[in-house]
Amino acid sequence: WIKQEDGGRRNIPFTNMYAPQIILEEEERDNVIGWSAFVINKEEKKDDRTTIADIMLFSERCPYELKVRVKFKLYEGSRLVATGEVLEER
Repeated sequence: WIKQEDGGRRNIPFTNMYAPQIILEEEERDNVIGWSAFVINKEEKKDDRTTIADIMLFSERCPYELKVRVKFKLYEGSRLVATGEVLEER
């Protein structure tokens, strides 16, 4: 999670209803609005704002899949709040 002083969030959202836009590494932010996703943070790994989370795409029309090693960015509107990588598929 990106720190607030770097343009990100003040707090990491530990809730079942957090739904940011997700952009997968195959996409360019300039060309797409993003896909809605549910992010459920399960645990904080370190003091560096790293978390383990379940992420589910909210649209069946997204042409990409959340496969292992796919990198992504999470946005709240135009604000980049987090970057990540898929570690395992469920």
